[in-house]
Amino acid sequence: MIAIMHRLAVALIAAIVLCVSPAFAQNAQNDFYRGKTITLVISSSSGGGYDIMGRTIARYLPKHIPGNPRVIATMK
Repeated sequence: MIAIMHRLAVALIAAIVLCVSPAFAQNAQNDFYRGKTITLVISSSSGGGYDIMGRTIARYLPKHIPGNPRVIATMK
Protein backbone atom coordinates (compact mmCIF):
# COMPACT_ATOMS: atom_id res chain seq x y z
CA MET A 1 0.00 0.00 0.00
CA ILE A 2 2.83 2.40 0.85
CA ALA A 3 4.63 1.62 -2.43
CA ILE A 4 1.48 2.48 -4.40
CA MET A 5 1.07 5.79 -2.55
CA HIS A 6 4.76 6.56 -3.08
CA ARG A 7 4.44 5.96 -6.85
CA LEU A 8 1.29 8.07 -6.98
CA ALA A 9 3.03 10.93 -5.16
CA VAL A 10 6.02 10.78 -7.53
CA ALA A 11 3.72 10.76 -10.56
CA LEU A 12 1.76 13.74 -9.19
CA ILE A 13 4.92 15.75 -8.55
CA ALA A 14 6.24 14.94 -12.03
CA ALA A 15 2.95 16.06 -13.62
CA ILE A 16 3.04 19.36 -11.72
CA VAL A 17 6.65 20.04 -12.72
CA LEU A 18 5.94 19.29 -16.38
CA CYS A 19 2.92 21.62 -16.40
CA VAL A 20 4.62 24.53 -14.64
CA SER A 21 7.96 24.66 -16.50
CA PRO A 22 6.56 25.92 -19.87
CA ALA A 23 5.02 28.91 -18.08
CA PHE A 24 8.44 29.94 -16.75
CA ALA A 25 9.99 29.54 -20.20
CA GLN A 26 7.29 31.75 -21.74
CA ASN A 27 8.00 34.54 -19.25
CA ALA A 28 11.74 34.35 -19.97
CA GLN A 29 11.09 34.75 -23.70
CA ASN A 30 8.73 37.66 -23.10
CA ASP A 31 11.43 39.46 -21.16
CA PHE A 32 14.11 38.66 -23.76
CA TYR A 33 12.25 39.92 -26.85
CA ARG A 34 10.37 42.85 -25.26
CA GLY A 35 11.64 46.15 -26.69
CA LYS A 36 14.02 44.51 -29.18
CA THR A 37 14.19 44.89 -32.95
CA ILE A 38 14.58 41.97 -35.34
CA THR A 39 15.99 42.78 -38.79
CA LEU A 40 14.71 40.56 -41.59
CA VAL A 41 17.16 40.77 -44.50
CA ILE A 42 15.57 40.21 -47.91
CA SER A 43 18.22 39.35 -50.48
CA SER A 44 16.28 39.88 -53.69
CA SER A 45 15.26 42.84 -55.80
CA SER A 46 12.53 45.15 -54.61
CA GLY A 47 9.03 44.52 -55.87
CA GLY A 48 9.65 40.85 -56.57
CA GLY A 49 7.88 37.87 -55.07
CA TYR A 50 10.42 37.31 -52.30
CA ASP A 51 10.34 40.99 -51.37
CA ILE A 52 6.56 41.00 -51.04
CA MET A 53 6.60 37.75 -49.08
CA GLY A 54 9.35 38.96 -46.74
CA ARG A 55 7.61 42.26 -46.02
CA THR A 56 4.32 40.46 -45.38
CA ILE A 57 6.03 38.11 -42.94
CA ALA A 58 7.73 41.07 -41.23
CA ARG A 59 4.33 42.72 -40.75
CA TYR A 60 2.68 39.78 -38.99
CA LEU A 61 5.67 38.08 -37.31
CA PRO A 62 5.66 40.17 -34.09
CA LYS A 63 2.22 38.83 -33.17
CA HIS A 64 3.66 35.31 -33.03
CA ILE A 65 6.86 36.03 -31.06
CA PRO A 66 6.54 36.40 -27.28
CA GLY A 67 7.24 39.96 -26.19
CA ASN A 68 6.08 41.43 -29.53
CA PRO A 69 9.43 42.74 -30.81
CA ARG A 70 9.59 45.18 -33.70
CA VAL A 71 10.47 43.54 -37.05
CA ILE A 72 12.07 45.55 -39.83
CA ALA A 73 12.39 44.20 -43.38
CA THR A 74 15.47 45.52 -45.21
CA MET A 75 17.16 44.86 -48.53
CA LYS A 76 20.66 43.38 -48.79
